[in-house]
Amino acid sequence: MDRIGFAGAQGTGKTTLAKRLALKYGYRFVDAGVGALMSKLGVVVGKEMPLFERLQVQLAVANHIADKSSGSGSFVMDRTPIDVMAYTIDLFHQVNDDRCVSLFNEIQQVCSRTAIANFNVIVGLRPGIELSQEDKDREQRGSLDPLYVRRIDALVCGELNNLNLFENKRNLTVGFFPPTLTDLDARITSFSQYIRNSAEAHKRPVDSALH
Repeated sequence: MDRIGFAGAQGTGKTTLAKRLALKYGYRFVDAGVGALMSKLGVVVGKEMPLFERLQVQLAVANHIADKSSGSGSFVMDRTPIDVMAYTIDLFHQVNDDRCVSLFNEIQQVCSRTAIANFNVIVGLRPGIELSQEDKDREQRGSLDPLYVRRIDALVCGELNNLNLFENKRNLTVGFFPPTLTDLDARITSFSQYIRNSAEAHKRPVDSALH
């Protein structure tokens, strides 16, 4: 059983790759639907909010990801708790408000628990793919400013490294695609081998579709 999540900054191809893998191998595609959640909560992505209120939104997103990734069966999902942590850390700038720090710790606990309990493969995608105009015009998405994307990419990489250092991450495999791997077909081929290696390392049966 493969429970796969893709992490990465905006515009790294998470949804596109997840959908293609689901189609190719018969996985259930799980659309995280973070943009829809934001709209439901009355949040406009990119609009300034008081930090404590914004962190409450992040906690809602963390719990939303936990709910969407729970249950049985193989799936591939286009967001992970790693993404939630990266964007949460990005909100902090020398904050000493105890309420905010406490809420951050709660978000971190939810994300760590979800990553370990609900996923067995989390892979980080790096910036560099060419985006269509439709991608650029999509509502309720984070900024595509190149330097901001680079900042989020660095935070995602850092959180993936932190997760990889957990002493008890059960059968979770954590990794990255190299920045040069931007072609969709090449990503699919590489990922198929990645899944086989992960299953072998953790003595987990390989989904029959990958044989």
